[in-house]
Amino acid sequence: MLSALLEQGARARLNSIALVKPSKAEAVEKLIIQMARSGQLQGKVSDDMLKRLLEQVNEQSGGGRKTKITFNRKPLADSDSDSD
Repeated sequence: MLSALLEQGARARLNSIALVKPSKAEAVEKLIIQMARSGQLQGKVSDDMLKRLLEQVNEQSGGGRKTKITFNRKPLADSDSDSD
């Protein structure tokens, strides 16, 4: 049923998310099915609409936090700085 509700790009994005965050993908799938049953969907879900739904699910799940990645780089030993 879900594949009938999603455009190809949205389906590909949701499959990618399911590989990394299965719980988030499942929450979005449930939301899409719920919206379809209540008549809130006008046609298929586009990739842009899927992004908005992902943001909505993220906010509802307390995911207002942003992921931060910090790189700790070690200085390279530079042989050119040695005086010969």
